[in-house]
Amino acid sequence: MYLLDASVRRRMCKKVLEMGGNAVLGYYQSFDMEGDSGIVGRVFGTCVLIEKKDKKAKLKREESKSSSRKMDSGHEGSENKGGKSNELTANKYHLTESAQAAKRYRESAQGEVQLLTLKEFGHRCRVRIGGLVTARSVKYLDKLSSKLSDQETRDGWWQELRDEISSHAKTLGCSHVIGYAEASTIHDDVCILSLTGTAATVRGLPDLTQEHEGMFYAE
Repeated sequence: MYLLDASVRRRMCKKVLEMGGNAVLGYYQSFDMEGDSGIVGRVFGTCVLIEKKDKKAKLKREESKSSSRKMDSGHEGSENKGGKSNELTANKYHLTESAQAAKRYRESAQGEVQLLTLKEFGHRCRVRIGGLVTARSVKYLDKLSSKLSDQETRDGWWQELRDEISSHAKTLGCSHVIGYAEASTIHDDVCILSLTGTAATVRGLPDLTQEHEGMFYAE
């Protein structure tokens, strides 16, 4: 059990780093007995980037912005296209490693509904509620084992439901699902998968692709 727990957490940590975060809030973990597969572990949560408020870090950011302004002023006489290119290069240079990872992830997930396990947000965030969204599916486990192909089959089942719940949120004109939760009920070889959450549009969330102090939220 300990090895299984460590394995699923490592996979989640890898995903968090790919998204540009360094912590997980609203973390959920579950273990199920699935026929010939034995014990199956699942984890999910909301990827965030947490930075400690530090005066030195703040001074570095101010120096970075100052040098960026100097670079921009030094290229005022260049052509418009060249100026834009230099500006983009300077901005990219000053992004942190986490911000660059977040930018890559955002580009790959552009237009997708964000699933957030968080239920409460800071006072700067504005939340517009759309309504309850849910998705359920009944699956026959048959002789699924712990082979890689069978793991991909399980992941595909959950991804289908995530796509469905995201579609419901889009129908309600929302860009987020908050209070997101997953659950499974197993009886013999029959498994019922269910996802629930509240479709909403959350505005004012900090941007992981920019350098800020405090906390960053993402999918």
